[in-house]
Amino acid sequence: LQGGTAAKLANSGGYRDNLVYRPSAEDVADVEASVEFRLTAANPGYPQIHVRVQSGTVAFANWLDSYVMYVAGSNSQAVLGRQESSSFVTTLANITLSPALNTTDNFRLRLRATGASPVLLNAVVEREVAGSWQVIGQAAVSDSSGTRISTAGSVGFSGFVEGAYRYDNFVRVNLDGTPPNPSPTLSSMSPTTATAGESGLILTVVGTGFLPTSQVRWNGAPRTTTYVSDTTLE
Repeated sequence: LQGGTAAKLANSGGYRDNLVYRPSAEDVADVEASVEFRLTAANPGYPQIHVRVQSGTVAFANWLDSYVMYVAGSNSQAVLGRQESSSFVTTLANITLSPALNTTDNFRLRLRATGASPVLLNAVVEREVAGSWQVIGQAAVSDSSGTRISTAGSVGFSGFVEGAYRYDNFVRVNLDGTPPNPSPTLSSMSPTTATAGESGLILTVVGTGFLPTSQVRWNGAPRTTTYVSDTTLE
């Protein structure tokens, strides 16, 4: 972890063993996963997002069963595919990125899987522009292969041997009827000013979509947070 982000460090392991993923108790079939990333080198390497990661095999060395979208070692190319065992990804779609990736903007990978026969896949690459997300590449695929991944699995993100990017804001949205965490919004804060170094300050945050587990951050740093209601935090 570096500066509140997950930094991909250079290593000798393959992408199948570099996966960061949610526990099997949270396995879900119909899901969308997303992760933001920022390049720290001109060559982007292979940042990746995974869904339907099969819990029964994920702990095996050099082995991974999942659907994956990854940047294909190019600033203008991504791939949507099916990862099976220790083999390389089976390409289901090539995705052209326009404009190309760079080291100054924030980007996001989004991958959705629904259904079983066939499995419907939607992959999107986005660039953050003035606080909004702009689609720079996408693909939709219907996977009817006999080796399609039709069972529930985990979600995660990974990368290859390079240390060329940082991840942030990894999100999973269940699409199987399980209520997902709402996206919080901020409408006001009180007080609006304070004296630097002042002790005992209680800041009231008003908005929507708050949960008992919600946490307020100031300049990226977490602050002790009290849940008052789904519209108020202190």
